[in-house]
Amino acid sequence: MADEVVLSRFGKLPTKDHGTALFVGIKGIGKHRLAQTINECNTEFPLQIRTATALPLPNDHQNLRPRIDYVTFFIDLENKLSFDVVKLSVKSLAVDYFLGRCCFILTNAKKEECNNVDIQDVIEFANSKDGQRCLAQKLLQRIKPACGYHGDVTPLLLDTTRQIFGVDDSM
Repeated sequence: MADEVVLSRFGKLPTKDHGTALFVGIKGIGKHRLAQTINECNTEFPLQIRTATALPLPNDHQNLRPRIDYVTFFIDLENKLSFDVVKLSVKSLAVDYFLGRCCFILTNAKKEECNNVDIQDVIEFANSKDGQRCLAQKLLQRIKPACGYHGDVTPLLLDTTRQIFGVDDSM
């Protein structure tokens, strides 16, 4: 554990020229596909997306890694290893990320007896360009304030006001 560090937002200064998001999950889970979809969106701010299979990240002795503004964990519900990797990775993330600066994306939720919607319809939508674009837009809404491109608004403030006032995420 000597080479391992807890990932913290306060270890580095923010960059003014771009925000940085980190996608964490096992290989083949769709991190790169979602990153590509996000990069195809017209964002109001420059965003760099990095991927990792697990945390902790190796030490950055040369100080080349930018500050990570937002972390997204990917869990494949059909793959126990995917969940185990995320459980271990969460331990290497500073607590301040859990105040609106991280999220979890679940894939392959196919237990049909618990669903009220035909799973095939959901799968088709999730795999369509519209479904990916919708997820990308929702994720960008959360990443933007985390990177500091939303004035003096923090992700925690947005989450709190949405819950208190019952505001829809379509803002």
